[in-house]
Amino acid sequence: MRGCASDTEGSEDAIDDLQAVGDALEVANLNVKDVSPDEEYIVLENTADEPVDLSGFELRDREGGQVDGGLSPFSFPDEFVLEPGETARITTGEGDSTETELYWGYNVNIWRGDGDVVRLVDANDQVVLEHAYGDIDLEESTAILWYEPMVRRSQWRRASRSRRMPRISSRKRPNPTTRRTH
Repeated sequence: MRGCASDTEGSEDAIDDLQAVGDALEVANLNVKDVSPDEEYIVLENTADEPVDLSGFELRDREGGQVDGGLSPFSFPDEFVLEPGETARITTGEGDSTETELYWGYNVNIWRGDGDVVRLVDANDQVVLEHAYGDIDLEESTAILWYEPMVRRSQWRRASRSRRMPRISSRKRPNPTTRRTH
């Protein structure tokens, strides 16, 4: 499937390096406040001079959001290539997907109207692009989730090969002064 119609054949010339994908894409538009799921959407734009292959990538909301609360992330179709200067609109509701308009298929809103984080994640669960909007501060929202500093620090956050910190267990740790006998 092609993201946007063009003369490029297949995805062999498309950008697929994580850093380059993150640098090539922007959240160009969004419609999330006080709308129905059929009107709720995120628009990604390829600002690079080369096509971007989004096969296997997923679109998610912030940690603890609707997607983490049990809803599935949006998965880009196989061989979905976004051509230079073109956009892809991902609508939360139901509809018939085209080359530039994709549908998540939910009848509930995914994005918080007052603020959320749009995350683009590759097939290996690596965050490639993050965009915070509304009342969300990206630095505070993810400060405890990442080991490595991000490539850019602002409300736009692009990452390559970021690693998540392990979750802290609620189990008690053994007291280091306690001796165990065998």
